[in-house]
Amino acid sequence: MELERIATNTYDFENVRRNRYVYVDKTGLMYPLVDGSIGNQFFLSRPRRFGKSLLISTIQKLFEGRRDLFEGLAIDSLPWDWEETYPVLRLDMSLCSGELLGEVEAAVTSTLQRESERLGVPLRDAENLSDRFAWLIEDLADTTPSGQIVLLIDEYDKPLTRWVGTPEVAPFQAFLKSFYSIVKLTESKQRFCLMTGVSKFSRVSIFSDLNNLTDLTMSPYATEILGYTHDEVRANFPGRLAALADSLHTDVDGAFEELVRMYDGYCFDERMVPVFNPVSLGSALRDLRLSSYWFETGTPGWLMSYAKKAPIDPDGLEVGGGGAWHLRAGRALHAGRPLPDGLPHRQGIRAGRPLADIPARLPQPGGRGRLLRVARGRLHGCCPGADLGLGARVPPCPRRGRRGRLHGVAGELLRLDRL
Repeated sequence: MELERIATNTYDFENVRRNRYVYVDKTGLMYPLVDGSIGNQFFLSRPRRFGKSLLISTIQKLFEGRRDLFEGLAIDSLPWDWEETYPVLRLDMSLCSGELLGEVEAAVTSTLQRESERLGVPLRDAENLSDRFAWLIEDLADTTPSGQIVLLIDEYDKPLTRWVGTPEVAPFQAFLKSFYSIVKLTESKQRFCLMTGVSKFSRVSIFSDLNNLTDLTMSPYATEILGYTHDEVRANFPGRLAALADSLHTDVDGAFEELVRMYDGYCFDERMVPVFNPVSLGSALRDLRLSSYWFETGTPGWLMSYAKKAPIDPDGLEVGGGGAWHLRAGRALHAGRPLPDGLPHRQGIRAGRPLADIPARLPQPGGRGRLLRVARGRLHGCCPGADLGLGARVPPCPRRGRRGRLHGVAGELLRLDRL
């Protein structure tokens, strides 16, 4: 059986299609977003290396009218007007990080300059970057019969994440708040807008002026728009699954189950529909072996820094319906130490999925097995010699305060594991 062509480091839709790499068709899921039926300005958060940039690239080519790239895909058979095109202003903010605010401002200026040159509209001089951004949108819109453009902002939070959890975050936060306020101010000039990032930093005020954006992060409209479902993997990678099965000395079903154990478990709505991390899965099918690809290449440094400087408050842990454990939104958050709402979902830590439903051998970075090891370690530290086996009652904690609360969380994790 022929092996499918896989690219795990290509985020350009045209490159994927021209080079005949496997493209798992998400255009049918995109359609309700781009046709204007549920709005026209959106925000979407997903973990790193989850396909956000490829989605941005796909939407860009769609609004540029590149029908040749969509031949045979779902949207090619839907009522899309390929003659109605728009200039697409695409800001890749992943290129705009820096240790100093001046470095970030210079990088943003360069990004605006490159886009103005690509689109053939001069970038006006102005006292600040927000004004230059606004003028660029206005001038681009004036070149079109509709008076509108498409605005795509990828990795909006990249200039900020280096400083999350530190006092130095304040000037970067203020700059981004001012810069992104233009998105709302120029709403009438936008046919469509999408901002992506790894988290929604609601508590650092960036989004206080962006209440016009519809948050798709946990919306049913976007549940499967990034990542691969079980059916998509089986339908799009039959040759690779068979080859992986041979490498693992098992059958296709056995190989698929191993992939589920390693890379499944991301859920982005209340229905708990699981999806694979596309880069991790693609890397495993490419190399025909299982490894912790996401943790090796996708772990955000700011998350690790935050974990060291601002450990999760145990009071912010809550066991919800069906045994799901998550962070209560709004707990343990304050200026200079912002914890994004839904952090576990967006960083791939699989909160929100019942622990009893998660396989013992979990995908990176951690999972039930690690949680339970930590829980047992915490309980043994408080109550050495206690019986923590199946059916045993977790003993009460002899300590009070923070240590006692940690004990209670650990006991609850073990209790859920026995359900």
